[in-house]
Amino acid sequence: MHFLRELWDNVREFVTTVGSVALFFGRVLAQLPRAFLRPSLVVEQVHNTGALSLVIIMTCGLFVGMVLGLTGYDLLQRFGSEEALGTAGALAVVKELGPVVTALLFAGRAGTALASEIGLMRATDQLTAMEMMAVDPMRRVIAPRFAGGIIAMPLLTVIFIAIGIFGVQLVGVQQFKVDAASFWSQSSPVSRTPLPQNGPHVQSASQVPGHEPVLVVSHSSPGSMFASPQNGPQVQSP
Repeated sequence: MHFLRELWDNVREFVTTVGSVALFFGRVLAQLPRAFLRPSLVVEQVHNTGALSLVIIMTCGLFVGMVLGLTGYDLLQRFGSEEALGTAGALAVVKELGPVVTALLFAGRAGTALASEIGLMRATDQLTAMEMMAVDPMRRVIAPRFAGGIIAMPLLTVIFIAIGIFGVQLVGVQQFKVDAASFWSQSSPVSRTPLPQNGPHVQSASQVPGHEPVLVVSHSSPGSMFASPQNGPQVQSP
């Protein structure tokens, strides 16, 4: 019985906490459009959360890219595919490591700084004093910091990705002498364009009833069901 009562208390406390966080987040979103009516506050918070986090973002991005380049080169050289280091590094940094590591660093540096600042303002009754002067702390303190974080976070992610790819290039091209042209061409999306649709088509004529197993190569359009033997050479299978 005591176990059930304790379990019920824990569940109720968890639901209460989640509800409080949801209500607080809803109030912040409601005040967010009004925060942009005072752009000076938002710009100040972008500086506090974004510009002051550049050192740790760029340092970690450089070392993450260098470690990724070292590991990727060691793996790819076993298969003779060192030229694909650009593709592997770009995909890993852009899709996986860039956003995740930037979010962790942002929460560790800017998030703790904002939480301690607001906690100090609550402990010294500064928020209460604002309420006494008919100033909404949610609009004056919380919403500008939230807006600054929203603006700074994507910019920090882009910087982390750029520095990370540079770190991969620093190890792959400068240290292990991977061809620079191949590295950057593999890193760009242009190298991953789809193949042309009107290229040669290879079909097996064994699917056609009444024919011997032959291999038909033709330059017919993609809409044709079977290639015509007159439009290309026929290779008789042994």
